[in-house]
Amino acid sequence: MMNKCVVLMPASQYRIKSLYEHVGIIEGVDSRVFTDAIIVCNLSLAECYKERLNKYTYQSIMLACSGKEYHEYYKWNIEHNRNIVIIGIDNKLSKAPEYLSTDLDFIEIRRCGKCGGGGYGIGGYGYRWNVTKTDLDNGWLHSAFYIHFDTKVSKDNFAKWWYSGKKGESLASKALIETPISTCSSIVSYAIPQLDWENTSNNPLWKEGKYDEAVLSEMGLKFDENGVIVKC
Repeated sequence: MMNKCVVLMPASQYRIKSLYEHVGIIEGVDSRVFTDAIIVCNLSLAECYKERLNKYTYQSIMLACSGKEYHEYYKWNIEHNRNIVIIGIDNKLSKAPEYLSTDLDFIEIRRCGKCGGGGYGIGGYGYRWNVTKTDLDNGWLHSAFYIHFDTKVSKDNFAKWWYSGKKGESLASKALIETPISTCSSIVSYAIPQLDWENTSNNPLWKEGKYDEAVLSEMGLKFDENGVIVKC
């Protein structure tokens, strides 16, 4: 009989020493349930075994602990991976390196997915780089990431979608906030729609200014009456 234990800890910790290979069952939990927990960020509850089960990959651990309302959205992005990934930039950089392009590279700070963290703001460095293209020489890139696009139209369409709503209200923001890690990395690339961003703006909903609905439509998804993402 396999030795089993029940573990309460942040989901992101399962990457250490490939601990995810020992997980039998896991789900995200509301940190408010465990008022005495020292670490309350991204908690998960799991059954773990001494033997390796190899039931989960680290990405599937992240998916299992992400917001349930967005599962169809996350799964679609995983299944239609177009290598649109989040690439981290060295924390020590003080300004944009020469190899980044204002036309092809989308920049945001890593903590944009954290409730109360930066990102999405008109006054933020990312907005000044991605949209207004102002104050680029004197800006800073502390703990940032970028996404590279093949064309300017693709990058501009993505930026329009990203900034189409307030933090905590738009699909882009909610999808990242509902992932079980507070700092964006390539691990949560499944929160970035793996679309043909060059042609997304041709969608009729996009032309109406309904950017979130247009993005979901391109994925064969929609919001139901409760705000849950479901298949069309």
